[in-house]
Amino acid sequence: MKKLTVCLIIAVTFFIMSCDKEQQPLAPKSLKKASTIDWETFKYPLEIGNSWQYDRTFSITLIPVDTSKADSLIQAKAAAKVHIAGQTMIDSTNTFHFVETYHEKEFEMIHEGWYANQADGFYCYAYKNAGVATALFKDAAPKKLRVNGRMYHSVREISDYYFNRMASTHVSMSDSMIYENPPTKMLPYPMTDGTQWVYRRTPYFTTAHRIVGEEAVECPAGTFLCKKIEYLFYDDVFGRWVHVVQAADYISEAGLVKRILYCTGELWTTDDSPFPIGTVNTSDEMVLTQFTVK
Repeated sequence: MKKLTVCLIIAVTFFIMSCDKEQQPLAPKSLKKASTIDWETFKYPLEIGNSWQYDRTFSITLIPVDTSKADSLIQAKAAAKVHIAGQTMIDSTNTFHFVETYHEKEFEMIHEGWYANQADGFYCYAYKNAGVATALFKDAAPKKLRVNGRMYHSVREISDYYFNRMASTHVSMSDSMIYENPPTKMLPYPMTDGTQWVYRRTPYFTTAHRIVGEEAVECPAGTFLCKKIEYLFYDDVFGRWVHVVQAADYISEAGLVKRILYCTGELWTTDDSPFPIGTVNTSDEMVLTQFTVK
């Protein structure tokens, strides 16, 4: 009788554990091992209703010239929600309409983009309101950050310049929408390590992307196996690569998981004096907190 009771307890326990595993949400999909992700057939997840939420942290580590003073850390927070609202035909291509709502302090900004998967990559066909965050959220700060010869009031302003203001030179305006002509390749297919391509080009600046390799990324939404996409910035005016700015996207089957931009050893000045009062290391980190992918 005792053996029968023990067997029944084990059986019931196993049944409960099995039910619990079956009731787990989307998280197991984000925990796949490398052998289970086929990057040769990977496509960015495009379905109406897909959504992503992100937390964004801007940090400045101030290193004063006076070494008797301790380094200080300044941080600011923001959040973004992205969802696929519908589909739109652009030049005979069925694109997916992304809507991003961005919150920083008491302000809100809405950015829209139209994207599609093609056989050779993931493309942007049009967008609205890209790159207006600097004007909308400009900080009234007396201190300035000097990065690669340009002056900025905040870390977010640096990111806005490098991420958003590198607009294509082949665009046309219509009803406040900017149409990419030709469409801009966001990701190449297949996602092969070492692949490099020109992302955007202006008369003054060229931004390229390069697939570095696989990397496991932990964030509030889970642990994801990602492809790291490195940004490469080339200053066409001075004829040099910008090494003080490092940026990357981390892409998984769930979409964009993480985006970073780091600047190191730049000057910290004020409006009152052109002489630096110290140096700064800055960072902008955006991480996935919640997502729904069909």
